[in-house]
Amino acid sequence: MAADSVTIDLFESLIVRKGVQALGSVEASWFEVKPRCSEELSAVLRLSSTPDFPNPIFFPGLLDFEALQEGKQNVFIDFSALTAVREHVESDLVIACETGLTIGQLNEHLRAFGQRFPVDLGTNANNVALIDLLLTGDGGYLETGFGYLRSQILGLESVYSQGLVLKSGGRVVKNVTGFDVTKLVLGSRGAFAFPYLAYLRLAAIPEAVASFSAQSKSNDSTELLAVSARLLSSGLPLSALEIVELENQGNLECRLIVQVEGPAQLVADLSAQIEVELSGFKFQIIDNLEAQKVLTYAIASASDYCVEAAASLSLLRALLESLSNKERAQLRGKLRVRPACGRLYLHSSSKQQVDSDLELLTAILRSCRQSADGSALASWEALTLAARYGLFSSYSRRLSAPEPAAISLYKRIKEKFDPGLCLNPLANFAG
Repeated sequence: MAADSVTIDLFESLIVRKGVQALGSVEASWFEVKPRCSEELSAVLRLSSTPDFPNPIFFPGLLDFEALQEGKQNVFIDFSALTAVREHVESDLVIACETGLTIGQLNEHLRAFGQRFPVDLGTNANNVALIDLLLTGDGGYLETGFGYLRSQILGLESVYSQGLVLKSGGRVVKNVTGFDVTKLVLGSRGAFAFPYLAYLRLAAIPEAVASFSAQSKSNDSTELLAVSARLLSSGLPLSALEIVELENQGNLECRLIVQVEGPAQLVADLSAQIEVELSGFKFQIIDNLEAQKVLTYAIASASDYCVEAAASLSLLRALLESLSNKERAQLRGKLRVRPACGRLYLHSSSKQQVDSDLELLTAILRSCRQSADGSALASWEALTLAARYGLFSSYSRRLSAPEPAAISLYKRIKEKFDPGLCLNPLANFAG
């Protein structure tokens, strides 16, 4: 039997469901498959070089009708059977596990050892799979204390075009040399490769956690950003620092959530210092479960509709100050700011809202850039806006001077990893 026939036979045995969906006047065929090991995952991606299965494109996740492409064989790969823990070195705080594992399953395994994976997306985090987390690239609100998600991932084993396997990084970080492919794959939404195994950096479960909620008397997000800057410059080891916008009886109110963790006495000492910093605001100590609910994310799910601005803290503050009440009312997404990481989010409920918010923010920033008033927004050099539409679609827009060399580099990397353009064509980083 020919190799192509073996590949197609194996693919057909992995199909969970399939169908045809109308896209206006055309139709798109789709398949959802569930590989049980890395070898079967490689076999699925080998379809891109099989003449008997023309024009396949692959998405690392469950079926999403909005991602379907006409004239293509749309293949959605369910990773939920890839849940094995391959290696756990307790003394090194490192674990190697397959990426179909959910955060809840991972932390349940680690709890018996007094350890955890220091990523938290709020109360819905237990259902988020590692594959979705890795390809969206956001480590949640604990990034303030533990750094970006990419600093928690030591290495990956991934499959890319034509079923080839790529190993990058690993448990022993000192042995890593050359181009860091791990960081290329993280946050790429499957544009370059699909990771099936990840080496994760772990942390101890803290003895105590304390959470604070603060609100300015005028409900002003810029005041909360100012106190955030003071808290960051104080050197206090904060685990979370996030400004969130919540709906309360039909009105939007801004809150600053501050969290510290560690030994009980340290948490008590830090809490006393935080109370001093927040003394000019309406604040209260809140239950940690309540803090989790407030900080819950839609990220790593099909409902992840968001505009994200990445910039310096001073630039984000200038942006918030520039938004008049009228402009803020036009922005329909709920605001979230992570000051330590220079990220501002507008979480929305639909693609149309995201598009509207993206255009309005772009217009505001370009208008400020044309002014010559000496403000931070009139002189910024690096600011990027990105739109996220669910798990697979992403669009970035860099508002500084165009960088043809950077765009050319992206295209060359994409061509090397995916010459057939079969790996998630909806991820766009060129701007």
